[in-house]
Amino acid sequence: MLLVLTGMTTIPDDVYEAARIDGAGKSQSLRYITLPLLKATMVSAVTIGFIYTFKAYDLIVGMTQGGPNHATEMISTLIYQENFTTFDFGKGSAMANVYFLIIFVVAIFYSQLVIKEEE
Repeated sequence: MLLVLTGMTTIPDDVYEAARIDGAGKSQSLRYITLPLLKATMVSAVTIGFIYTFKAYDLIVGMTQGGPNHATEMISTLIYQENFTTFDFGKGSAMANVYFLIIFVVAIFYSQLVIKEEE
């Protein structure tokens, strides 16, 4: 949310003033000015948030151990359980590899986005 608010402050007021002079309403200004100019910022915020949700293992284990009836269980806690509670190392390793691939694909997507923005 902070990234989006920061991105909104970088949009010049002149653009909104020109749109207002041309007869654009608030909804049109949002649709045709604000959202297109914040596209890269919002994609970055969503991607970083997605990656950080996968890194929440320590918080979940420290507070709830997966929660009542597995309410706060995530992929990382399932991987830990498969490897060190049930000692099913094959299944746990397969889950860890899929977990790695998901994060790797998202990280590559984010890196390409950042490189594209710099050019």
